[in-house]
Amino acid sequence: MRVLPMVSAVAIGATMLGAVAYTQFAVADDLTTFTITTDAGVEDGIDTGPAGISVGDILVFSANFVAEDGTAGTINGYHVATDLTDPADPLANMVSTIVFEFGGEDSIVVSQASSGTFAGDSMVDWAAGGQQLRAIIGGTGKFIGAKGQVVGKQNADGSWSQEFQLVD
Repeated sequence: MRVLPMVSAVAIGATMLGAVAYTQFAVADDLTTFTITTDAGVEDGIDTGPAGISVGDILVFSANFVAEDGTAGTINGYHVATDLTDPADPLANMVSTIVFEFGGEDSIVVSQASSGTFAGDSMVDWAAGGQQLRAIIGGTGKFIGAKGQVVGKQNADGSWSQEFQLVD
């Protein structure tokens, strides 16, 4: 008969831990932000399946950037189509990995799941008005252990503004 009180205690404890864990991730006390602007860059598509957009197609890209402090660097990455909302529509769900290289050993790696429109060898349009939210999954050099997010917004000229939000 002592099982019920023990189960109740475990359930209450787990609930309290969940609330603490949620609070820990919901509040960012020390947030460091900076913005970079990339040029339009270059992209190239790899059609891995039937002609046209299909699951597994890859879009590889690179661009140069300048940070607010004048630091110049490069961005390299890829998008892989993982699902088509409608085979007749070029809108695809995709998974992406992007590396921002700030020179020397300093880099930040981000990843995301998103939707966008492929057209041949380029990404024509992003869903949600051109803005993307990407998770920072690591870094090297002065960014070792980096965590946070990057908010990217495509500009009218094809360039991107990327706001890095690093959590200390």
